[in-house]
Amino acid sequence: MDQSVEAKDLDRIVSLYQDDAVLFAPKAPAAVGKAAIHDAWQGLLGVPGLKMTLNITGIDVARSGDVALERGAFHVVTTDKDGKPNTETGQLVMAWKKQADGSWKVVADTNADDK
Repeated sequence: MDQSVEAKDLDRIVSLYQDDAVLFAPKAPAAVGKAAIHDAWQGLLGVPGLKMTLNITGIDVARSGDVALERGAFHVVTTDKDGKPNTETGQLVMAWKKQADGSWKVVADTNADDK
């Protein structure tokens, strides 16, 4: 996802989500469904100076083989109206579900700021 964010490839980012997925982001209402997730990511990608790094620290796959939890940390830098950088760090968890075609899609995406 890092590369898609860096490229501001909104369509690629949204394609990672299942149609009825939910995105929980700090200081924002839950974004339920691809249209709402699209709008949430579009807003984030429009923030000046956005740079995002994800550090995935673990992936746990259910014994059934059709659900996985990905966990890690994020580091986001943006630029405020005065041109000063703002840095946010935090933790993330994404739940993935294997689709009928064998691909994997995010069904739930949540994160929390460290501060």
